Amino acid sequence: MIGTWKGTGRIPGSTKTQFIRTITIDSVSGENFSGTRTNELDDRSHARIVTALFGYFNQDQLSIQNGAVIYKNGPWIDCSSCTPVNKITIVGDSLALSSRISGCQKYCDGTSIYYRSLCDYDSSTQVYLVKLFGTTSDVALFKPCKKPPPEIIASDPDQLNPPNEDAIKKAITADKKRLQRIDDSLNVARKKEQQHTKDSLEAAAAFMKKRQQQIDDSLQNVAAIANQKEQQRIKDSLDNAATITKQRQQQIDDSTKNAIAL
Repeated sequence: MIGTWKGTGRIPGSTKTQFIRTITIDSVSGENFSGTRTNELDDRSHARIVTALFGYFNQDQLSIQNGAVIYKNGPWIDCSSCTPVNKITIVGDSLALSSRISGCQKYCDGTSIYYRSLCDYDSSTQVYLVKLFGTTSDVALFKPCKKPPPEIIASDPDQLNPPNEDAIKKAITADKKRLQRIDDSLNVARKKEQQHTKDSLEAAAAFMKKRQQQIDDSLQNVAAIANQKEQQRIKDSLDNAATITKQRQQQIDDSTKNAIAL
């Protein structure tokens, strides 16, 4: 867990990326860890809010809780009292940490996505993380990656100058594009999962409708059979009564004939 996780965010109502998210884990003790969460506007003001965080991690559960606000500069909403639901998945060659807040505050509710390249870890750790957080497909297709080697700096003292502003901007732009590609991939996966859920619900609804129709048909058949039996019983009773009446009339007629004969 130790290290930096990066992501992007959008101001509610805007379609453009407006601020950069960063989670930095700088202290780990067993399953427990602590660090900071930073949101910084991607404009000239560079307004930001820094919140402490802490939590624990094991094979069964990941918990991240917000702590107190350490620094605040700008019109940020304090979401430190909100409790996020966290999950780690594999997206391409990166770990994706999703942190979802719901039912807290209007401008705090939503899902924040943070990424960290698997290339930051050695090969054995990469395989372990993919098996831990990835799907069967992720495990089958994964190939360990290597972190690009650092740039070679010339030995000439005159060339030992820090990167100029243009180089820094290019690096930041490249990092943003990479994060955007990962974000797009995650959105595609999320839409596929939503469609799968929708299809499953529709299939379940169709099955329940068919099952209900079968039950209705069965009830109608039972009612029809019961009604048929009741009609037959009534008919049989009437036939029996008619037979008994006929027999009784015959007895009366015979008695009358006998009486006349006598």
